[in-house]
Amino acid sequence: MARDLPPGWVEQCRQFLREVGGEHFDETDRFLTRNRVFVDRTRTSACCRKEVAIDYGATGPNLRGSGVDFRFAKAHPYLVYDQLEFDVPSVSVGGLL
Repeated sequence: MARDLPPGWVEQCRQFLREVGGEHFDETDRFLTRNRVFVDRTRTSACCRKEVAIDYGATGPNLRGSGVDFRFAKAHPYLVYDQLEFDVPSVSVGGLL
């Protein structure tokens, strides 16, 4: 790393994880996965057609979220990826753009 973490960052991160992953986890889960208004408003907010994702150079989850079944580590294995078996998750969406 070019720089060390800012002072206090580790403590703030741990506190955040305790709150979100601990006492507020169920509340956060309900809000993000079961709140119809939130889900309806965000379901396709970051989706685009496959062609647009490719033209814009989208990668990773953004590319797969547009329905393109591609994972660099699967197509061009590096490190230990050639020793692992895994599927590449992607979704089929109409997209907004």
